[in-house]
Amino acid sequence: MAVGTAFIGLYISFIFLYDIIQTLLFIEIFLRMGMISILTATLFFFYSMNCMVSSSSWFQDKIKWVPYIIVIIGYTIYLILAPLVEVISTTPLNISISLLPLAIMVIMMFHFLGASLSKLFRFGIKKTEGLSQKKMKIFAIGLILSVISIFINVASQILADSTAGEILDVIFFFSLACSVVVIAFGFLLEPKKENK
Repeated sequence: MAVGTAFIGLYISFIFLYDIIQTLLFIEIFLRMGMISILTATLFFFYSMNCMVSSSSWFQDKIKWVPYIIVIIGYTIYLILAPLVEVISTTPLNISISLLPLAIMVIMMFHFLGASLSKLFRFGIKKTEGLSQKKMKIFAIGLILSVISIFINVASQILADSTAGEILDVIFFFSLACSVVVIAFGFLLEPKKENK
């Protein structure tokens, strides 16, 4: 969970730098690093959810989690080698992001978040009660906020050259930050101590 949250922080930092430093080299570097960071964050949230539902014994069966690491490594290599940015004009710098790497990232993120929500409802929330169920419901709300923030981010990229795109960027960062706080709260919630 901590690793996933750290990667969200890295993603926000890389996208912030990507927006501020408007040179092609830095845009290429920070955009790639940001995409890898957000995808890795959702992978670790997926792992956290599986531990929450199935306990850490889920990691004993390597076929359940090692292939995802291999896929992320493969995507990282692809992202490093594939053309990601096309320059439309140099003064002022105006670029277009290739849709294929972006689409692959969004599909994988939806898989991780969708699978997390599905398992959380089927094997967690429905089969537990009390504090465990409450924690899982809060965790689910955080995941839903993450999915909403992905839609907002995609919309902001489509409308990047307009004021609406800039507003959606701000809303995206806010919704993503809220989702991380909600997920962390659900994960770390402890039972109240009874007065003796």
